[in-house]
Amino acid sequence: MEIRTIIEERLWENVHSINELLKPFQEDLLSIDFESELSDNRFLIDRFPVPLRYPLSDELEIFYDDCKEEMSKYSYYLQEEQRFIKTIQQLWTLSSAIATSNLSDRDIDRLKDIVDDHNSLLETYENASKKPMFEIDSNRKMELLTRLSLREKIHTCFIFPEIKLIVRSNGLIFELYLGDQSKKELVQLICSTHGLYLRK
Repeated sequence: MEIRTIIEERLWENVHSINELLKPFQEDLLSIDFESELSDNRFLIDRFPVPLRYPLSDELEIFYDDCKEEMSKYSYYLQEEQRFIKTIQQLWTLSSAIATSNLSDRDIDRLKDIVDDHNSLLETYENASKKPMFEIDSNRKMELLTRLSLREKIHTCFIFPEIKLIVRSNGLIFELYLGDQSKKELVQLICSTHGLYLRK
């Protein structure tokens, strides 16, 4: 069975078994190359409608670690970050959400310097340590995982089974696998509502 078949057909039957099914390929949902394996259904949610070209990319791209020291840049970064958080929260209204993340591989004390909500961090860290995939049961967990991923501190994959959608984040961009193309227009509407673009 190919990776494509596993994602397209088997994932939605039992989300929690997906990493076992991918093990023979030495893959998991965090490591699959969506661009080569699932290119037809792969999209990005981005701040820009097309990929940026150099040297413009150096001017317009922003990274959490690069702007913390300068208040105006940091404030701008937080505004951009919030647009992604609002987008994923709105996607969550359409389906339950299951997450897998490399959070438990990270030094929790260093992550405490990155986010303010230490209680949610500890709780989510425990969830990620106990189970490779866990249900998102609070807005605080969703926001925490998204924020840490957008800041490039962890890599997180959210699965929305009812709408057959996977969202991955590790930087100020989302990578999507859209298993049900009939939902594309709705996802596009949600993105544009928050000033973001759904693009290839």
